[in-house]
Amino acid sequence: MSVRVGVAGVAGMGLAHIIGFPQIDDVRVTAICDPWPKALANAAGLAPDAERFEAFDEMCGSGLVDTVAIATPNALHTANVRCALDAGLHVYCEKPLANTVADCRALADLASSAGLAVQIGFQHRFQHGYASAKRLVTSGEMGVMQRADLRASDWFRPNAYFAKRKWRATWEQAGGGVLIMQAIHQLDAFLWITGTPSRVTARAWSGRPDVQVEDDVYAVLEFAGGKRGMISATTLDPAGENRLDFTCDGGALRVWGDRLRRARWDGTTQQMLDERTNLFEAPPVEWEDVAPAGDAMTYDACVAACERDFIDSIRAERTPSIDPNEATRSVEVANAVYLSALTGEPVDLPLDASAYDDAF
Repeated sequence: MSVRVGVAGVAGMGLAHIIGFPQIDDVRVTAICDPWPKALANAAGLAPDAERFEAFDEMCGSGLVDTVAIATPNALHTANVRCALDAGLHVYCEKPLANTVADCRALADLASSAGLAVQIGFQHRFQHGYASAKRLVTSGEMGVMQRADLRASDWFRPNAYFAKRKWRATWEQAGGGVLIMQAIHQLDAFLWITGTPSRVTARAWSGRPDVQVEDDVYAVLEFAGGKRGMISATTLDPAGENRLDFTCDGGALRVWGDRLRRARWDGTTQQMLDERTNLFEAPPVEWEDVAPAGDAMTYDACVAACERDFIDSIRAERTPSIDPNEATRSVEVANAVYLSALTGEPVDLPLDASAYDDAF
């Protein structure tokens, strides 16, 4: 089955899709779209045979594409996805699906009723370290999860980043700062493994001139059943790291970049709490590197895996791995973090979408 792709938003991430999708057998980029003529002209060098459009709806209605890859600014995603689905097209949309949980839920319902494939570009799920951690936790062999922490401080951005694309600095256009613009990749993978928390308590700060959105955020998470965790994310740390920690009653996992390490100990945590008599000695713990299901993957390889999953879902007539319902989870938690930081109060989930919309 041949698949024709139209790429929208070709000044940044869209260029990767112009290059990436044709690497899949019998997939062609037949149209490119951007309202900025210079970006459109530059992208044409990568897809010389593709028809050029400045208006997204015209590309969707052209009859030249079967699916669209959306890499436009965040605030345009809702209208772009809706336009493509209304035109009967499958959709690959860069993160986030939308800026608010209300829009995400509406798009999920629309995609379901349309019976079309919609994949969100959360490439981290295809990294072997994350995928192996998901397998180990959900298999039950680690026991019940007790703690889960996310540290996403590897997103350093200079002030020039915001000056170059001014929409990145505004709540209206970006929908948030580091948590929804950058660290949402790790947040999605984190929640894929932990599930959705039941309560969020958060603080956020913005210290840059002329930038509305946060560049530093912390959140405490509470889950049903007593599990708890934390989120820390920033664009200010030159020595930041990408790290997820999961502590279960029968062992622990640490995803550190593309590495996965596992801690083992005898018995369960509760047994050690009850039975150990030395008041100060740490219990013996053995760490080991867990061989992932393949070699460490580059960012480009993760993007390619996400694209392949999407095309396969179209051909196999199945749901993509990261459909709108899956992609809504990270936006819901990000919205809850922002609402808690604004009000100074804990926020319960499922999130009241109207309460968020009224506040922002």
